[in-house]
Amino acid sequence: MSLIDGPKKINKPNNQPAPKSMMDVAKGMVGATGVRQLENLTGVRFDPAPTYLFYVEISGLIVGLFTEVSGIGGSRKIETIQEGGLNDAVHNLPGQVEFNRITFKRGMTVSNELWNWFNTGIYDFKVKRLNLSIIQGASGQSVMSLIPGSGGYGVVKRWNVVNAYPASWKLSDLNVNDVNSVAIESMEIVHEGISVDPKFGLPMSPISAVSSLM
Repeated sequence: MSLIDGPKKINKPNNQPAPKSMMDVAKGMVGATGVRQLENLTGVRFDPAPTYLFYVEISGLIVGLFTEVSGIGGSRKIETIQEGGLNDAVHNLPGQVEFNRITFKRGMTVSNELWNWFNTGIYDFKVKRLNLSIIQGASGQSVMSLIPGSGGYGVVKRWNVVNAYPASWKLSDLNVNDVNSVAIESMEIVHEGISVDPKFGLPMSPISAVSSLM
């Protein structure tokens, strides 16, 4: 006789998809058709935002010199739990969320802002923590872009990065034989989280902007 009494009956997990609510069905029906009708009515296209149109704002100052921003994202740790007697599945429990380090790149100039930011705290560990925003735009596609003085583009999303400070700074390799490239300085920052400001009249999807409030 076993010292451990196993379960008398093993219930298989229910793998049936969750039923859709009436709101989910309505959103799906309104989605593509509603966007096309709104485009025809306003004469404004609601295409996905391009990757090249963005700018960075650090502590309230717009910095338009960055040519590349990478690493915006995060991941959630998953804890796997094995249940005795359940041999065809495991339980995946959500854990802590970690945000990636973000890297900024720009052409080398006479400006020393990035180096000074990295150099602060090098001896006393009192690093300078700043809040910054990464603003994604879409050229001539938003209702807001029709307003005079708006710059001809609309804001798709504004990613707010909290308590950021530099983890590394570096300059690209210098090569006398490469006459077509420019010197690039890059900075990698760590931070404590990202939030997104709600925007209305978005180029990405005006229907989702409304339905997300329902």
